[in-house]
Amino acid sequence: MGQAQGHWFKCPKGHVYYIGNCGGPNEIGTCNECGNKIGGKKHRLLSSNKLAKDFDGATKPAYPTVLMAERRQELRVGENNSESDA
Repeated sequence: MGQAQGHWFKCPKGHVYYIGNCGGPNEIGTCNECGNKIGGKKHRLLSSNKLAKDFDGATKPAYPTVLMAERRQELRVGENNSESDA
């Protein structure tokens, strides 16, 4: 396709779209297929949108601010669960 990995995302209905430059969303747009909101602001992807991992094989977005925050939260939850198991 010629574009870098981690720039492809999916709207809430699963339609794929591309974010150029650094790959971090800076505006909210409308999906051409279904009219749902796409993108985000201040490099934070809308929570209803997801990285299109299956589209280009990316394991993380090119600008991973939001997914890194989600991963940190998952780790904190896992640590809390481990502490309660002890």
